[in-house]
Amino acid sequence: MKKWLGALLFLCGSIAVTGQTPSPGVAITLDGVKSNVPLTPNEFKNLTRYQNPPWAKDAAKNCTIVALKSVEMDGDWEAVEFSFTPQADGRINLILSGKWFQDPSTKKLRDLWVGYDNITITGASLVNPDFEDFKNDGSLAGWINVKGKVVKNSDLAKSGKSFIKVSSNSPVLQSFTVKKGEKITVKLFAMPFPGE
Repeated sequence: MKKWLGALLFLCGSIAVTGQTPSPGVAITLDGVKSNVPLTPNEFKNLTRYQNPPWAKDAAKNCTIVALKSVEMDGDWEAVEFSFTPQADGRINLILSGKWFQDPSTKKLRDLWVGYDNITITGASLVNPDFEDFKNDGSLAGWINVKGKVVKNSDLAKSGKSFIKVSSNSPVLQSFTVKKGEKITVKLFAMPFPGE
């Protein structure tokens, strides 16, 4: 699973085009592979691509959706919205990441950081979708792999006082329950992370 997920995130991140000015972009994965939950993509807004990944094999293809936005963001928060329908009961992962850029002169890969905030979801439940609730030890409630990715800045946040920054190699994720045939709609906001 880890090997497959790493490959998927790498491919999602590779939407960066070499030889051009780098611009951060959205890369979101819905992953129902472990629970064998096929996912049918429905409508989407403000995305470049939204589909079951054609490069994935067998069950991984039908149980995964990738949502990509490779067009340049203008530096402010932009809304992204998409819906999907699970074809079985189970748990799936929502994985938030970014993309990478290959420097044409050095051929080295560089992560491009993007911020996410203010997630709303209908048809299912997420814990702490606005990145405002913290545990007693200071970690972010509900999310996995968040160390060093929480930005506490009410002037920059879309809502509240904090948001997360991620990249192709540094995603965050949360697992949540879905029901067969119940359409789920997700809306969130993304922006290039300042200074990255």
